[in-house]
Amino acid sequence: MQDIPEIFNNPKSTYTDIERAGERFIFALYSNTKKEESSLNKMRYDCFNRLVGQANSALLLSKLPPTTEAAHRHCRTLHQVQT
Repeated sequence: MQDIPEIFNNPKSTYTDIERAGERFIFALYSNTKKEESSLNKMRYDCFNRLVGQANSALLLSKLPPTTEAAHRHCRTLHQVQT
């Protein structure tokens, strides 16, 4: 986790490096287990199922992690702004 800011702040980081670092960061934000999820989309699906099971009223989609594609775009934008 400690290398993630270095990757984002390095102007020579590739988009692949940025995407991987961003995914690791988002996994850490949304995961409450030590097991490794296979993708952000799977994590989003699992979180959705968990929230549906707990919901007594309207489901807040803002509590779900971003999709893989959305996360990649956010990470690339953050990298462009920071460098």
